[in-house]
Amino acid sequence: MGKIATKKLVVQNEEFFAEVVRLLKEGHKATIPCKGNSMLPTIRSEKDLVVLQACGSYKPKDIVLFTYNGKYILHRIISQKGENFVMRGDGNPYGTEHCKSDEVYAKVTEIIRNGKKSRNPYSKKALIFLYIWDKLLPIRKYLIAIYRKLPWN
Repeated sequence: MGKIATKKLVVQNEEFFAEVVRLLKEGHKATIPCKGNSMLPTIRSEKDLVVLQACGSYKPKDIVLFTYNGKYILHRIISQKGENFVMRGDGNPYGTEHCKSDEVYAKVTEIIRNGKKSRNPYSKKALIFLYIWDKLLPIRKYLIAIYRKLPWN
């Protein structure tokens, strides 16, 4: 049997996310692919999809789509004070981003692993993992380096 030809459509981030945000504002859910390692091990680059849904309010521990310095980012809320949020990727040991509530567009409601297995990022198991992961913040960069070298990644 011969190989099946596949074509990949490449769209600029600004155009792609402008359309995603438009659909979210209309009340639709959006399923998008993820690229980048800032949310490891929770979300894996080019392997996982996330389902986004706009919500009325957001709180710490939520994984959200927001803008920071003109870029769309998917990170976790680590704290909130009024309309101000502090975000950090699960794979980032140091850096944080700050944004206002009107720069947050949607919450991740599920993570789709390998195109088939759906995970609730707020299940009891996921929140226990997050609690432990937060305690490991000082050594995260080493754990992520090891994680990246595992054969199934």
